[in-house]
Amino acid sequence: MTNTITIPMIAATPENLAPYAKYIGLPTSRTPSVDRHDITYFHDICDTSDFTDNPVASFLKAKPHEFKLSNIERHMQTEEAVIPLTGESVMILGPAGEFDANKLVAIHLDGTYGIIMNRNTWHFAPFPLNNDNATYMLLSGRHTPKDIEVLDIEAVLVPEVKNREVAGV
Repeated sequence: MTNTITIPMIAATPENLAPYAKYIGLPTSRTPSVDRHDITYFHDICDTSDFTDNPVASFLKAKPHEFKLSNIERHMQTEEAVIPLTGESVMILGPAGEFDANKLVAIHLDGTYGIIMNRNTWHFAPFPLNNDNATYMLLSGRHTPKDIEVLDIEAVLVPEVKNREVAGV
């Protein structure tokens, strides 16, 4: 039997994301490190000291798929950054600790920001919107493939979210 739950969409702000991840986006409350006619550059916008001693960059292509969770994962020894490159998507996050489907939240990855998930944050591959692939740069510890706990869960149907609905969050 498939379980259907409503996963709330939260606005992606540093405060709302704090239990799950760090928000990495355009700083609004500080002066740029460099601001000239051709670039505006903000240096050191968030702490990235928890990627282990050997961080690596990876590439992820998320393909359109049914809005259904059948497993969820977390990394115990490293943070993981998800930085959108193309497309828009919805990503499901859950707080560290024992998995509880009723504590899941969704965020709209619209390409204007990325996240660095805290250690032990439950997550699932992003759901691309508009039937297009979405691509991401991932930053994590070199040993992330060995540092993964995958939990098979009773299938959870995630209500499909359309662009118009998430844009208003």
